[in-house]
Amino acid sequence: MNKSILQIAEDIGVTRQTVYAKIKSHDLTDKLQPYTIKQGNVTLYSEEGQNLIKQAFKLNQDNEILQAVKDKMTEIQKVNESLTKENESLSKLNEELTNETDNLSKKNESLSKELEKVKSENASLKIENIELKAKHNSCDDLIKELRSSKEEQSNQITSLRSQLTAKDNQLTEANSHIAELTATIKAAQEQQANLTAALNQQQALHAGTIQEHLLHSQEQEQQQQLQPQTSEPEKEPVPPQQKFSFFQRLFRKRSE
Repeated sequence: MNKSILQIAEDIGVTRQTVYAKIKSHDLTDKLQPYTIKQGNVTLYSEEGQNLIKQAFKLNQDNEILQAVKDKMTEIQKVNESLTKENESLSKLNEELTNETDNLSKKNESLSKELEKVKSENASLKIENIELKAKHNSCDDLIKELRSSKEEQSNQITSLRSQLTAKDNQLTEANSHIAELTATIKAAQEQQANLTAALNQQQALHAGTIQEHLLHSQEQEQQQQLQPQTSEPEKEPVPPQQKFSFFQRLFRKRSE
């Protein structure tokens, strides 16, 4: 039965373009010429031509399978080489594990001894813990006593601070009183200085007045000696001058 390229492609399970490409790649055009039949615009191929086309696809598939097998064999060879190396590595690891096992056995023995020591130390620590608890209780009692003593000392310090504050206040008042007394003494000293100056001035004035009286008395005596002796009229008695103290004269002068 004659078939077209499309029918042959459907039998093989590929596209029409793939069939055309296969015919060109395998130079089947000349070989298919005797088996080619034209019916109008459609080209048909006899069974011999169809077999040539199918053999080309089969040959290609065989080549592809062969290449795939070769690739697979190469991959298997690489895997075998890798497995050989892995086996060598595993052998080394096995030796190392054996050595590690021996070391671990030794360490286990050492740890067992250490465990015995730890157990012994643990028993000692339990005894020490009991002793420490007793000491802790004793320390608690001591701390309570110290806190009570600290509170008493704090109260004493508070009392002393209050007393110190009172002393400071008294000292401040004393300093203020001293300042007032100092100001009073200074004012009294200034007043004394003023009185001394006034006294000196009054004494100087009094000395001048006395000197004037003396001069006046001398002039009167000289005049009486120069006048002719006549009956002297009776002199009126001169009232005695009233004597004043310095402070009386000073305050009298100020009042005038």
